[in-house]
Amino acid sequence: MWRLQPVVLAIEDADTVWLAIRACRAGTADFAGCLIAGAGKVAGCNVVMTFDRNAANHAGMALVTSP
Repeated sequence: MWRLQPVVLAIEDADTVWLAIRACRAGTADFAGCLIAGAGKVAGCNVVMTFDRNAANHAGMALVTSP
């Protein structure tokens, strides 16, 4: 007989994750970009840099450009 085991999931910073989920649903950025941008915001960063054009355009990050 099979019994289902409960799944326990621990989230380190639930507020940041919820911030990312809401931002992701509201725009066109992917969840990873929203999570990174949200973590930077919560940490007090003035700007979060990225190589991802989509994240720069839609998740509130700044695009790293070559000199």
